[in-house]
Amino acid sequence: MLIFLHLAVLLSLLAPSLPFIQPPASRIPRPPSPLRSSDYDTTSAPVRSLVSSLTSLVNALSRPSPPPPPSTGPPLPPSAVLEGIRADYVERLYLWTGDIDPDLYSPNCTFTDPTLSFTGLAKFQSNLANLQPLLERFVKDPEVDLYSCELSEDSRSVAADWRMRADLNLPWRPAIDLNGTTTFRLLPPQGEGGGRIEDYRERWGMGAGEALLQIVTPGKWRGVEREGAE
Repeated sequence: MLIFLHLAVLLSLLAPSLPFIQPPASRIPRPPSPLRSSDYDTTSAPVRSLVSSLTSLVNALSRPSPPPPPSTGPPLPPSAVLEGIRADYVERLYLWTGDIDPDLYSPNCTFTDPTLSFTGLAKFQSNLANLQPLLERFVKDPEVDLYSCELSEDSRSVAADWRMRADLNLPWRPAIDLNGTTTFRLLPPQGEGGGRIEDYRERWGMGAGEALLQIVTPGKWRGVEREGAE
């Protein structure tokens, strides 16, 4: 998810020393390469190690105010969690903004995408707080398409199919275009904090390395593509 922003921040700092990353004078459209799905278990150890190191670096360079401690409340019915997840995608564009409704999540929720996995809502919120000052600077025209968001028959999980697109405001004009599926597993709906998300797991529609390479591929701004098509 937000690993793209971690990498964009680092590359923006390195851009002056990377003269080979420049906007091309012209670009010949190429057919898309075949997609390969990926999850955390199928991503190579070097890619996971790189992402983990970059996340630690960005966190070390940022010193935001700590987020409020996560709290629990009365049990949430599955229908409320479902509507909250839909709102995170459609209204808050959380795949780009990181703006989630924290009340939907257990304090001990595990967050996993194909490149990174950690436990704790407070850690998730802290990672996002480190990125907030940089979101407006690096993300242009973000879009999130929510194709489906459905509650399982036993009401213990929600599956969302989505696509995220944006241009990155970097000198070589890269763009991100990624589709995926996120499964949100829910706690039993009884007791304090019941019904909330205990496990968040993303699967991408392409290999993790292929997805990350989009950040260093020049001239992919969607505006550039539209101009070339005219």
